[in-house]
Amino acid sequence: MAFLLVFVLILTIIAGTIARQNSEASEWKPKIEPLNDFDWRATPPMKLRPFKPTYHITMAIQNSTPSDLIVMDNNYLERVTTRRNIMAEYTSAVYGTVSSGHAPVKELYTYLLGTYLPARYPTMFGLTQVETATHSTSQTLFRNIVTGRTYPLSPPPPDPSEMLKILGETVEDDLFLLLQDRDSGEHRAVAFVCCHPAGFDPSEKLGKRLAEIHGPVPAYEKIGASMERYFARLEVGRSVKRTNWSIQTHPNLYAPSGNHVHVGEKVEEEQEIDVEKARFRTELQTLTRLSRTQAILFSFKTYMYTLGEIKREGLGPDLADAVEGLKAGNAPGMWVYKGGKVNMAAALRNVVVVGGSYVGVPRFAISPGHEHKAFIPLSAVFAGAPDAPRHQVARARAVSLQPHTLTLDREWQGSRTIPFDFLVVATGTRLAAPGTMPDDDKPPSVRYLQTYQSGIKSARSVVIIGGGAVGVQMACDLKELYPAKEVTLVHSRAHLMPVYHEGLSNLIKARFAELGVKLVTGSRVVVPPGGFPNNSNGGKPFDIQLQDGRTLSAEFAIQATGQTPNNQFLEGLENESSSSLSESVVNPRNGFVRVLPTMQFRDPRYPHLFAVGDIADSGAHKAARPGAVQAAVAARNIAALVVGGEPTERLSVAPAGIHLTLGLTRNVIFRNPNTAAGDTEPFVNLKDDGREDMGIEGVWVRRGVVVTSPQEYHL
Repeated sequence: MAFLLVFVLILTIIAGTIARQNSEASEWKPKIEPLNDFDWRATPPMKLRPFKPTYHITMAIQNSTPSDLIVMDNNYLERVTTRRNIMAEYTSAVYGTVSSGHAPVKELYTYLLGTYLPARYPTMFGLTQVETATHSTSQTLFRNIVTGRTYPLSPPPPDPSEMLKILGETVEDDLFLLLQDRDSGEHRAVAFVCCHPAGFDPSEKLGKRLAEIHGPVPAYEKIGASMERYFARLEVGRSVKRTNWSIQTHPNLYAPSGNHVHVGEKVEEEQEIDVEKARFRTELQTLTRLSRTQAILFSFKTYMYTLGEIKREGLGPDLADAVEGLKAGNAPGMWVYKGGKVNMAAALRNVVVVGGSYVGVPRFAISPGHEHKAFIPLSAVFAGAPDAPRHQVARARAVSLQPHTLTLDREWQGSRTIPFDFLVVATGTRLAAPGTMPDDDKPPSVRYLQTYQSGIKSARSVVIIGGGAVGVQMACDLKELYPAKEVTLVHSRAHLMPVYHEGLSNLIKARFAELGVKLVTGSRVVVPPGGFPNNSNGGKPFDIQLQDGRTLSAEFAIQATGQTPNNQFLEGLENESSSSLSESVVNPRNGFVRVLPTMQFRDPRYPHLFAVGDIADSGAHKAARPGAVQAAVAARNIAALVVGGEPTERLSVAPAGIHLTLGLTRNVIFRNPNTAAGDTEPFVNLKDDGREDMGIEGVWVRRGVVVTSPQEYHL
């Protein structure tokens, strides 16, 4: 992140303050609390979580003490070793001084090595007196017990750059020294050692005024003048601290570019972010004044945390709120500056669910007066979620799937692609008309159902082809709504709805007999290439041929056979996969997506892809209830993966069950016997509490849509 010092507004008279500080300088003695038993190896890094829901560019300072100037932990040896290598490689890019900074560098060097570090951390640092070669004078050496290195203290090295280099490999804090210009009253950077820059080149800050240093920072003008005044007023002996944070898509401490987006730069999305490498980056910043030269020391220690660590603490939603909060507050440009569109994507695991279709349409294709209720707006589907703004609905069709990108048939939020970390395929299956709408919009779909209703109403005889749930329900609805019509159902087997225990078939046949539905079994219907002439035969009967040679006559035919999996958009992914049958994404025998009990794709290349519901080749029967169970399994496993855990939730396939309508009000809850538990008979609960509109108004409520008048169902 940029070199950002943000401090509160305190009005003062600069000249008077400087004079007072000079008078106190000779009297100030640091009070340093020694940590005599400190074990740096056993001290974990601090856990700093300074993010807030809304970002405001303020000082947000806290009082500190001279003792807390430098904080040590078990990263120390690794960090200073890395810093030594960085300085050897980048030299003047990471440490340097102008002539006016020579005296402040010497004062800081003498204070840290000669006073502060040996006093604060006596188990890590010490001083040694040695005689010179002539034995005429002695020399004081600073000894780093951890690294085994010694450095001259008294006298210090004559080269200020050498002193900065020694400081850089002795403490892991980055250090900037600033002096106030006597003419302008503004502070300038006169020396620095900075091995952990975040999105800025520290050498470019040398010699510049605070306003120039912070030029790229959005809304800096709000606090620039007050920050100068605060710097001028800061007294010798007083220390203050603050924190700053960002998210980056890599684990590098040395990051002079890439962490920020400056004015005029092109923002390019990273198509795939390796979240394991992304880091939540925090700086613990400290501000104090040196007593002799009056230089301001701005130091900051950088902490890095994996996003998995943040999420395991249960703070994932808070961090996500903070990311979104960069757009709000008094510095909305901070969203772009901190890389909200690029780096911040790592904070939010994007989960895409493909599928949001409908069920129950066949009833509305028969029973008039409720078809406008069949299409429910999805605008409020996430209204009740605690983090509703982070959930969105894209109204589009998926046309292609790649490992981490979904391509749509139209633009959504300025793009036809959606990047994701996890994706759930919940596309279900396509039914024959009227189970699938020929249009994507509500008005033409309502008209389509009304036209279908009219065709059925005018027909004196109707043949339904298929003895599955859709065919059975439509036959019962038709005969109850129009008792005078001749309704015939054709099924290729003797057993209706063969997935279920024969008890359900017997119950349906009894209901058919009660209503007067004719049943023809044992042969398939020959469907003509152009379909049946339902609305193009002038209302005259037409023949329906069976494969065994029998012929039926009807004025209207309804196809209720088969389910075609909605898997077309998986072709691109399928091409990337192994051609082996056992490893392919889609089962070629039935078109459904091969899944593990965790609901993940069986193909080991795609542990982040899931499939649930009718599209999943899970071994469960195709119905709403098992689909809901599968969705819960997938959701819990995705939640585990988000925080770095394992997908331990597994689907337990229950005996097939169904809630089946047998007319406008008659319905049955039927479950196959649980043979594993020793059951031999199915569960049957026959009821007569249905409604002609199937309680669709309650579904609107559950989708978050508040309806205050009947007319609103037409929206």
